[in-house]
Amino acid sequence: MSVAVTSGSRTARLLALGTALAAVPGVAACGGDGEATDESSASQPQVSLVDFAFEPDGAAIKMGQTVTFSNEGGQIHNVRGKGFFSGGLTAGERFSHRFATPGRYPYLCTLHPMSMRGVITVKPQ
Repeated sequence: MSVAVTSGSRTARLLALGTALAAVPGVAACGGDGEATDESSASQPQVSLVDFAFEPDGAAIKMGQTVTFSNEGGQIHNVRGKGFFSGGLTAGERFSHRFATPGRYPYLCTLHPMSMRGVITVKPQ
């Protein structure tokens, strides 16, 4: 797994790396991988983190697709779900996770759990 932070301080990058490394056993358990990245693709499902909400807060994707979460707001946010955790994302930073196994994957921002929740539904190809 590699971690590349698009902006922010060295401390934020190290925090993201440490958090990603701590999540490795959970990633292996669900069969996906996650990374903070500055690359995006129009064909990839996108979720924005804006004003204490995920937009959209739900998505249905095919097995093997990667979802990119982008912090478009001014506050620090993160994304945690079964087998993945972004670490802190500052404004403009992104995190991507590949969903390799069909199922329902609820996720939330652990910093704002009451208002920031969503679900990715992964369908077999």
